[in-house]
Amino acid sequence: MFFIQNKLKKCFYLGLFLCLFIVIYYGYIYDDKDAPYRAILKCADPSNKSCPQLASKAFPKPSELINETVLKKKIKQGLPTWAMAQIAEDLSNFSTITQNDLDKAFKENDNFSNRLVRFQTKDGHTKVTGVSPSSIRAVINENGMNKIYYQVTPRDLSYIVLYDVIEYLAKNNYIPDTDFIVGLFDYLTIPSKKPTPIFAFSKDLAIPGEKDLILIPDWMNLRSVQKTSSQIKAANKHNPWKDKQTKLFWRGGPWDSTGFRKKTVEFSKLHPNLIDAKFTNNKDVPFTKLEDHLKYKYLIAIDGLRCTWERFVWHLHANSLIFKNESTQTQWFYKGIEPYVHYIPVSDEHSLLDKIEWAEKNPEKVQSIIANASYFAEQNLELEDMFHYYLVLIQEYTKRLRKSSL
Repeated sequence: MFFIQNKLKKCFYLGLFLCLFIVIYYGYIYDDKDAPYRAILKCADPSNKSCPQLASKAFPKPSELINETVLKKKIKQGLPTWAMAQIAEDLSNFSTITQNDLDKAFKENDNFSNRLVRFQTKDGHTKVTGVSPSSIRAVINENGMNKIYYQVTPRDLSYIVLYDVIEYLAKNNYIPDTDFIVGLFDYLTIPSKKPTPIFAFSKDLAIPGEKDLILIPDWMNLRSVQKTSSQIKAANKHNPWKDKQTKLFWRGGPWDSTGFRKKTVEFSKLHPNLIDAKFTNNKDVPFTKLEDHLKYKYLIAIDGLRCTWERFVWHLHANSLIFKNESTQTQWFYKGIEPYVHYIPVSDEHSLLDKIEWAEKNPEKVQSIIANASYFAEQNLELEDMFHYYLVLIQEYTKRLRKSSL
C-alpha cells in the first residue's frame, strides 16, 4: 500500500495513522475472498508490530439464513391486511411508471446524501447501477496468501445486504423482471414537485419530498433480525417481569432529528429514580448489551436520523413495556402496530412520568400490551416476513411498470 524509503519513515507512520483513522471512523473493511459479507476491522499493515489488531465481525448473507419452508408458508397465507394497505398507499401515486420516470428520478436525485442504487432484474439475473464499494484498498499478506481489503461505508453495507435479498428473490423466481430505485441512506432529500418512485427504508410524512417514498424493510434488520430476535427471546428467560427494575431505560447515539433523545437524556437527570437515559460515548457511558436492556420494565424507542431501525423491532420482543416518541416518521411495519395495544406513545419528555405512573397502576393492561407486542413481532417481523414483504411489494410495483421499462 505504501512505498517508503528510510528517509520517509516518519511520513509513513503518519500516513498509516491517518489511514487507520479514516477506516475506523468511516466504515468497515471487506475481505474479497469472503466479500461482501464478512466485515473485518484490521490494521492496514499487519507486518507493523506496533499496529493494533482489531476484532473481526461476521455478517452472513440474509439469503443463507432464510427458512425456505417458512417463507413459502407465509406466501401461501398472504400478507396481513395492514401490510397490503401500506403497499397500496405507497404505490397510490404511481398508476404507471415509465423508463423516463426512472431515468429522471435516478439522474436528479442521485447524490451523496441519497446514494441511490438502481436494480434491474431480467430472467433471474440482477443488474445494478449506482454503487461500487471499492473506494480504498490494501493488499495484505496473511499466512502466505495475499488478500485485498476494501473500505466500505455504511451506505455500501446497506447495498450489499439489499443486493443479496434482491438477487435471491430474482434467482428463485419470486419476483418478475423489474426495474426500481432504492435510496441507501437513512433519509432522502427528494424534491417535492412530483411524486418520485423511489424505495426507502423510512420516511417523514410531514416532509413533502419524503411522504411519497415507497417503504421497504431496512437493511439493518435484514442483516441482524434473526440473530437479535433469538438472542432477545433467550435472554427473556433470565429476566422475568417480577425481577425487572422499575425504571425507563435508554442508551443510544446523539443522532436526533426530533430532539427527543436530548430532551429525554436531560430530563432523566432530574428524575434518576425513574429514568435512566444516557448517550453512549464509550468512555463514561459504555455500550450496553441488548440483554442488559431487558433488566428494566420500561424501554423507549426514540427516532434517530430517521426512525429507530433495529431498536423498535427487538424492543417488541423484549418482554418489557415499550414507550415510543410520537412523530411523523414511519417505517414499513408501523401500520400494523397501535398505541396502547403494542406500545405506549409519548408526546414529550414530561409525560414520561405520567405514563410510568399509569403503568404501575395498571399491571394487567401492561402485560396485555407486552403480550401483543411480542405476538406481533413473532408473526410479522421475522426475516421471512421481511423477504415476503419485498416480494409482494415488488410484484405490485412491477404491475405499474410499462413494458418499455423492463
